Amino acid sequence: MNTEEGSFGILEGYQPLFFKLHEVLHKEEKQYYPPQKRTDFWNVVFPGIYKGNKAQELLDTYLVEIEKELKKEISEHSLFYWLHVYRRIAPEVSGPQKDRATVLFVDLIRI
Repeated sequence: MNTEEGSFGILEGYQPLFFKLHEVLHKEEKQYYPPQKRTDFWNVVFPGIYKGNKAQELLDTYLVEIEKELKKEISEHSLFYWLHVYRRIAPEVSGPQKDRATVLFVDLIRI
């Protein structure tokens, strides 16, 4: 609740816990390392500038790999599990991107 700015909200029972969890996780500064699957894929691509059809083919191949991995991860849980999780995760700006437009967009999603 933020009465100083004239807005307020009613929290559901789980939300204070999630706010605390996000606060704790944001305090932990961790080095980001790309997933091993990404590293494995791009390690076999010859470094260079790719244009046109060659770039599109490369990105299409990478997209297929990403979709395979997502399918594997998602299929381990039921539809009801994902609906439950979807309704319980607070939308929030991820990573270092904190510009005003992004923050305002995420705030709109929260409504």
